[in-house]
Amino acid sequence: MAKELQFGVSYQPVQDRLHIAGVFPDGSEVRLLFTRRLVRNLLGSVGQLAEKMVPAEKVTTPAAKKEVAKFKREAAVQKADFSKKFEGGAPHPELGAQAQVVTEVQLSSLKDGRIKLKIVLVTKKFLETTLPAQTFWGLIHLIEKQAATAQWDLAPRAQVVTPQQKPRFEVKVDKPRLN
Repeated sequence: MAKELQFGVSYQPVQDRLHIAGVFPDGSEVRLLFTRRLVRNLLGSVGQLAEKMVPAEKVTTPAAKKEVAKFKREAAVQKADFSKKFEGGAPHPELGAQAQVVTEVQLSSLKDGRIKLKIVLVTKKFLETTLPAQTFWGLIHLIEKQAATAQWDLAPRAQVVTPQQKPRFEVKVDKPRLN
């Protein structure tokens, strides 16, 4: 019996990783472990992906493109159904029941609005699938919630310096010195 595409995301405090389980329509379940570094990189790249999905001819400025992308993402999350309890499936025939550590996630948007995911595992195997935009943004929402639960503080590290602000430390070097 075919199931719906469904994801479950949980934080594993002992391993300090996110456990992501996905049940695909064929009924097979894939279990993945995402490190903090990987989640930081993933969440950092989804904003760029969202902006690429906004048609250039409809938006004139980069700021407007960001806002439209943000609005479309929020609309997709609002439509997602988070009320259904995650129901597992049969272990993936090649990957088994053990959760696999992910080393890389590659994202690209397709012309039909879906998102293509390539997930590279520590074993050098990879999974490739396409997700509807609504499902993808729902998954990203779940990842963000669990990263917040983990208290990973994944906000950008670089401080933005505005014209009114001066950097905290200014080092003036007149000439090179050797010690």
